[in-house]
Amino acid sequence: MMTTRQSGKKQTASLKPQPAVKETDLSNGNKVKGSKGEFIRKSIFFLLLLSLFTPLVYSASSFFGFVAIRGLYFRILAEGMALLWLFLPARHNASGSWLQLSLILFLLIVALADTAGVDPAQSIFSGFMRMEGFTGYLHLGLYALVVSGTGLTSKQWDWLFIASTAIALSVLVIGYVSPTGWLGDHYRFVATVGQPAFLAAYLLIHIFLAIYIGTKATWISTTIRIPVILFVCVALSWGIVLSGARSGILGLGGGLVLWGLSWLWNRFRSLPLLIGVAGMAVISLVGSYWLLQRKPLFQTIAGVNRLTNLSGGNNTLPARQITNAMAFRSFLDHPLRGWGQENYSYAFPKNYDADLVAGDGTEWYDRIHCVPLEWAFSAGIPGIIAWLAIWVFFLLKIRSFSAPEAGVLLAVGGGYFIFGLLNPDNLLAAQFFFLLTGFVGKETDQRAGTIFRFLAQGRNAVKIGLAALIAWLGYVSINAGLTLKKLNSQVTETNGFERMNKLKAIYDQSIIGRYEVADLVADFAISVWQEPNAPIEAKKFCYNQALAVMENQRLEQPDYGRLLLRVSSLHSSAGEFGKAVQAIQQSMAIDGPKRPATWMLLGDAYLSQGKPENALDAYRRAADLQPEWQLPLIMQAQAAAFRMDKQAVYSLTNRLTTRGLIEHLASVKQAYQRISDLPGFISRISAVPEGERFMFNRQVYHEWALTAFDLSLTQQTVAALNDFDRHFMEYHARFSRSEIDQLIANSQLGIRPDKLMEISARLPVSDSVPEW
Repeated sequence: MMTTRQSGKKQTASLKPQPAVKETDLSNGNKVKGSKGEFIRKSIFFLLLLSLFTPLVYSASSFFGFVAIRGLYFRILAEGMALLWLFLPARHNASGSWLQLSLILFLLIVALADTAGVDPAQSIFSGFMRMEGFTGYLHLGLYALVVSGTGLTSKQWDWLFIASTAIALSVLVIGYVSPTGWLGDHYRFVATVGQPAFLAAYLLIHIFLAIYIGTKATWISTTIRIPVILFVCVALSWGIVLSGARSGILGLGGGLVLWGLSWLWNRFRSLPLLIGVAGMAVISLVGSYWLLQRKPLFQTIAGVNRLTNLSGGNNTLPARQITNAMAFRSFLDHPLRGWGQENYSYAFPKNYDADLVAGDGTEWYDRIHCVPLEWAFSAGIPGIIAWLAIWVFFLLKIRSFSAPEAGVLLAVGGGYFIFGLLNPDNLLAAQFFFLLTGFVGKETDQRAGTIFRFLAQGRNAVKIGLAALIAWLGYVSINAGLTLKKLNSQVTETNGFERMNKLKAIYDQSIIGRYEVADLVADFAISVWQEPNAPIEAKKFCYNQALAVMENQRLEQPDYGRLLLRVSSLHSSAGEFGKAVQAIQQSMAIDGPKRPATWMLLGDAYLSQGKPENALDAYRRAADLQPEWQLPLIMQAQAAAFRMDKQAVYSLTNRLTTRGLIEHLASVKQAYQRISDLPGFISRISAVPEGERFMFNRQVYHEWALTAFDLSLTQQTVAALNDFDRHFMEYHARFSRSEIDQLIANSQLGIRPDKLMEISARLPVSDSVPEW
């Protein structure tokens, strides 16, 4: 029950009859008087329902269609809800909780950190590829505060959770049949979300929402409720499996364990029992992993193979560990104020660890794959404390719920937290977590309510400030919407001059995603230079316009070394290799010389400039930083070939691993071709030990057989065709040995075995499985 402030004077009862209260909220006792208040409250509830459809709002054919359009949809609804909430008659009497106060404190600290960060504009406005930044989290905060202060009834919350769970099911169904619902050849499921890990986080939250409905919505018949909830949980869990997101499975398993332990504790109050059951749960999870990993039947299921195998390119854990270690070192550089949100790409090259490019040469530069560490990096020690405070008060608030409800809320919070230990946060999952914080934080804490009532004394000033804030957010959203609309319309422009003018105009008026739009301007200019039929006047015009945009962007981001690397690409496309070298050197002066990829770019620019000695030196510097990376060896061979140093080419290509040879086969062939020794190229392929040829793909056999034939190397041609047959013998249902024998016979008669490519096309084999 709410407390009222006493005036200190004796109160007398009014002789006039008091107007009846038309609506009393059953969840927290807030009174909303009059038809106006009821209309506003229902309008907020309607917009809240619409916000649940966020995962279904996307466009596979638009610029940034999976994130930006969805983000704008949510922002507009959140702004509408906040605007309506300002006119809610009972808002100044709304209950207050420590959870709400911790959320406000978190936003204030993040605002300070972003303003004082290395790139305030990027931190505040973000870009179209994320739609986060301070403006994104400000919308999330307003969203949570509005839903907690609107006075929704218990049944309305039930219907919200039911609707959201039904939408999650539709996300699965629509995504499953959609051509954009999968990555690769049904390799990983992304549904309508566009990213498998983000899909897993969304489904994870809704599995526990479904369980909550099962424990809470007792007004639904048990014979209907229980079977439907079981079906929903199994379907959504299967969606996580198909996504191949191992962190989603860990979050789900961790949440279920917390739910089970909560139930046991409330039932038996026995610590030894809890420890024993937790141990059995761990053993069961390990046993299930072992079973799934070793049974071929399970390994054929999309997602399961990735979930149960940590090897080769499928194992992203080492890369996460390395990039997180880099992020921690960066946090130590600015432990109090942080770097500001979305500025990891500034710190990335300064604390670079060359082990990141070992093997596949993968580079993660844009996100820290650990939510607590990301907030420590972004907002320093105050930021991580404020973020943890939200979690502490979330856990404290769920104690006010009944034991079954509290157990499920503990599970959904725990599962989401575990997921965040191995992933960056994302708008979609954050939306529903902030919705839950609004739901949990709606009940009054007496002392926190006192603070809110004290603040409410200046409600007119607060109202004006919030109205101004909402108006500013609305202006930013409108600008972003217009930018996206113009980006999508400019692609239909057939005149290159006009299209470049439109792109530059879009850049000039944009607020969100200015770097991304500048990147699109540079992309178009580079594509024009690569177009052989484009007039030289068009090429120069586009180059100069793009260069002007990039120079303006440099004024906005003077300490952004990556921007200078983009400028170097623009110069290289126009043949200005000297300027490209200068831009790369300027980037190194800002970011330091720790990143092998930057040395590779410098080597490429020198090589294009006709300076193989300088290129060799740059490639060697890259190799010294990471000896296991194969690309520097390839490019050293290319530079040695420019100098016609055959022995160096032989030595460098012989140091390649079999996997490196396969991945860079075209570059290896080019080096041998430059030194006029294609027979040496064929010898290098045939020198691969038979025990390692299982890694060969169709392209290797095409090059081996056809190049050997063109060189009149009959024995090598026959060897390549025989090895092809042995390699793909499990697919003899698609081709026969007699076809291979016929190719061998024809090749000996001087007929090129081009039919090998037609045979290869019949094979249901993917030469490379994409790793996302």
